[in-house]
Amino acid sequence: MSNQKLRLAAFPLLLAATGVAYPLRAQTGGESAAQTYDIVIANGRVMDPESGRDEVANVGINGRSIATISTAKLKGRRTIDAANLVVAPGFVDLHAHGQNPKGEYYQVLDGVTTAIDAEGGAMPIAPFLAALSGKALVNFGATASHQCARREVISNAPCSGHGAINPDAGSRDRRAYTAPATPEQQRAIVAALDREVAAGALGYGLGIEYTPGAGRSEIYDIFKAAAATRAPVFVHVRSRPLDPAPACRSRWRRK
Repeated sequence: MSNQKLRLAAFPLLLAATGVAYPLRAQTGGESAAQTYDIVIANGRVMDPESGRDEVANVGINGRSIATISTAKLKGRRTIDAANLVVAPGFVDLHAHGQNPKGEYYQVLDGVTTAIDAEGGAMPIAPFLAALSGKALVNFGATASHQCARREVISNAPCSGHGAINPDAGSRDRRAYTAPATPEQQRAIVAALDREVAAGALGYGLGIEYTPGAGRSEIYDIFKAAAATRAPVFVHVRSRPLDPAPACRSRWRRK
C-alpha cells in the first residue's frame, strides 16, 4: 500500500501488539542471547499468524525493529515482563471513526496499531493527514469520502476533513444525500474522489447507506474509477434482509 501513502504515525510498544509495521522474524539461540537489545519483551506468549508461531518466547527490539525472537533468555537495556500476556502483531481496524487522541488511546489499549476510516472516509485528505502526522498514537489513514464528494458537487458545501464524523456532516441541505446526481454531477463526483486518491486517500469510501440518492450508475462509475486507479473500494451497504445478496446484486448491474 506504499503508493497509497499509509502514514506511519508511531511505533507503540504494546504487550498485546508489537506493531504491524514490523513483521516478526523468528530466530532462536545463537548470538542473540549474548547481545544487549534496546528493549526485551520477556516471557510472553508470542503469536505470529503469518508463520503460525505460538509459544512462550522473548522478543528483542533494536530501534524501531524487532531484531530477534528467541526461547533463550535475552538481555535488554529495558525489559518488559509479559508473563501471562500475548505478544502479537497489532490489530488493524478498518472501520475507525475515532481518529483523535482519546479514540486512539482506547484503541491502543485494545491492541490496535493501525486505524483506518475505510467507509466514511475524509475530504479533503491532505489536511486530515497533516493534522494527525507526528501526533497519532497509531498508524492511520482514510479513504476519499463519497458522502463529502456529493456534498461538494450537489450542495456546494464541501466537508472539512473526517467524513463520517465531520463537523459539517450534518448539513441541512439534504440534497447531497437524497438527490439523484445528473450525469454531469456524477462525473464531477468521480473526479473529486480521484483527486483525493491522488492526494493520499487509501481508496474510495462509499457510505451508501446514508446516500439513498446515489443510483446504480453513479456507484458503478466509482468502481470503474477504482479499477483505473487500482485502488480499493470500501462500502457501507444499504439496509438489507437476512440474505445480503439482493443488496450486493443491486450494485453489480448498471442501469
